[in-house]
Order: sequence, then C-alpha cells, then structure tokens
Amino acid sequence: MGTKTTITSRGMTYIPADIRKRLNLKPGTKIEWIDTSDGIKIFRIPEDVINYFWGIDKGKDLMQNLYNDRKRERERE
Repeated sequence: MGTKTTITSRGMTYIPADIRKRLNLKPGTKIEWIDTSDGIKIFRIPEDVINYFWGIDKGKDLMQNLYNDRKRERERE
C-alpha cells in the first residue's frame, strides 16, 4: 500500500529507501511537489531538463516577461 513518514519540526521528511532505489533518486536529485485536489504528488525532475533551462533567462527582466505573458493570455481570452 504505502509507507508512512513523519515531518520534522523543520518541515523535512525522508523518502523511503525502496522508493529512492526504484526511482534512482540520489543526493542532489531535484523533485517537484504538486498540490492537487487528490493530494500531494511528487515528481522527479530529469537532470537534462534542468540543464536545458539553466540560465535561459539570464540578463532578462523576469517580471516584465511575466507581465507580457499575462497580457498575451488576457488578449487570447
């Protein structure tokens, strides 16, 4: 069924060894926590995805990009 873990006072928990081995989760592996209506889902982020996007917005105004993206979305609606 599942394995239970406990969250510490610092908000940390551990991933059980059998899951780490099966999913090849090593120290430094990036994971993403998604809060859904069904509960929390955890996804492993492949290393090649991280490397692909590393520094993609270097030197850009990220807030201006966000505003522009939202403006385009409103115009499409």
